[in-house]
Amino acid sequence: MNIFNKEKELIFKITNAIFLLWLVAAVTIFIASGIKLIVEEPKLTYEEYEIVNCRWFKEDQELTDDEAESRCRSNYEAENVYRKNDDYSQKISLYTAGANVIVVGTALVLMNRKK
Repeated sequence: MNIFNKEKELIFKITNAIFLLWLVAAVTIFIASGIKLIVEEPKLTYEEYEIVNCRWFKEDQELTDDEAESRCRSNYEAENVYRKNDDYSQKISLYTAGANVIVVGTALVLMNRKK
């Protein structure tokens, strides 16, 4: 399969170049999404999260200790929900890039096969 054969018309060469760039981008996104799913971001325990992110609530003079604890706990739970949503988005990205690889790769093969 010679994608840029001299015998091909200019429109086929341009189309092949676009498909080739698209394929490279799809493979790159597929690999990056796979790596993000495999290598998970470290998750803080509540105690670690409290030390790192909740000192502002404890320093706020207008908040009682119970209010500060409540806000800290709700922020920690919101971050956990965000992480679950981020994993879902990464899976969608992985599946979409995989579909792109299949579709564009098939189009390149079919367009450039010998007749």
